[in-house]
Amino acid sequence: MSDKYDADFEDEEEYEDDYDDPESEFDARRLARHKRRVRNQVLAYIVLFLLIAGLGFGIYKGASFAIGYFKNRQPQTLPGPSVNEATVSDDTPGVIMTPDAISEDSVSEDTVSEDEVTVADAVPENPEARAYIDNMTLEQKVAGLFIVSPEALTGVTTATAAGDGTKAALEKYAVGGIIYSGKNITGADQFKGMTANTQDFYNQLYNTDVFLAVREEGAVNILAGSAAGVTAVTGASATESSDDAYTSYLTVGNYLDEYGLNMDIAPVCDVKITDGSYIGDRSFGDDAASVSDMITSSVGALYEMGISPCIVSFPGYGDVTGNPANGAVSTERTKEEMEQCEFLPFKAGIDAGADAVLVSHLQAPNVTGDDLPASLSSVMITDILRGELGFNGIVITDSMNMAAITGSYTAGDAAVMAIQAGADMILEPADFAGAYNAVLDAVNNGTLTEERIDESLMRIYSVKFGD
Repeated sequence: MSDKYDADFEDEEEYEDDYDDPESEFDARRLARHKRRVRNQVLAYIVLFLLIAGLGFGIYKGASFAIGYFKNRQPQTLPGPSVNEATVSDDTPGVIMTPDAISEDSVSEDTVSEDEVTVADAVPENPEARAYIDNMTLEQKVAGLFIVSPEALTGVTTATAAGDGTKAALEKYAVGGIIYSGKNITGADQFKGMTANTQDFYNQLYNTDVFLAVREEGAVNILAGSAAGVTAVTGASATESSDDAYTSYLTVGNYLDEYGLNMDIAPVCDVKITDGSYIGDRSFGDDAASVSDMITSSVGALYEMGISPCIVSFPGYGDVTGNPANGAVSTERTKEEMEQCEFLPFKAGIDAGADAVLVSHLQAPNVTGDDLPASLSSVMITDILRGELGFNGIVITDSMNMAAITGSYTAGDAAVMAIQAGADMILEPADFAGAYNAVLDAVNNGTLTEERIDESLMRIYSVKFGD
């Protein structure tokens, strides 16, 4: 009978119909058996689910452990060095360049010297200047490295006015500066009009200022004693104190501003070491400490009048009698001697905030190890002036039309070499177009990088934008 009922209840509908009879003994037994079967199936499903879940969790934990184990065994990249008192002093340029990744073994005291410096280490960061430079063409960038006479810019024999020719020349060459001489001045109103027009043209074209410079220092003057009618101040050699130096340069700054000028190639930092030296009465004297005090006062006075000081002539002509305008000049002075004398007034000017330093054509083989003029020497410009004296402003070469340069170098070669050495601006090249094209070609052929040009422009435009 059991087999019969089992067969009868294989059909689900029949099972449900017969199941409706609660009084049936067979129905009661079948109901109990069915409930056990359902319960057992549910329990089996639960157990199976738990087994699968447990297995999955175990696999996850095992994989996580393995990944963490092997990850921790990989070599780690160390963070770059932090800036602290051990890496930056008051005399060190404030921009620290760090490599992308540094291993524990890659830097040691044997491989890096505290005195080592690159051109890029001394570059100020000015967002306004950076944005401006990023919008310049390469041609504008290269032209911006030159300070030239109005004659070199326009091609005329003698320039005494700034009109359409000047505007057209500025549109072609966005030079960084213009330096004037006595022949550009025929009267007060004439010269004021000339500088005002030049600055206006430049502002219209480039929405910024151009450096308009002269050499005005008391002993050597462009405005004083010219047809402009300006009276010269006391010369450096006759200046008795730092207060007198301040008063003199306050006067100079006042009339330079009146005539539309914004840069003075002065004061002279050279210490008069030898009687009859080339620097002569342009020096404040033979005592480095006293000269340093006068330089500090002079730089401060020019700043007070809104004039950018360009201190001259690093590292100093104080012990040579030869004139670089006539040929090469050389000194036997050692670096140790210069550190105790010649460098001190320059350091004072730098500390006082001089915007620019003019580097001379003096050869100093006992310092640089070669016969390169200082203006073309990376040892003198990058290692010493920037690295040791901490100058991060504009480095300007002395006039490159002097025989000390033209006797051995073409205008183009000299300009490229000066920039390679760390100079930012080339003053009065013997052939402006030739020098400009040589630098442009050097960038295009990879001798100079555009990034190197931008470094100099950052210093130039940081001053122009008032940093």
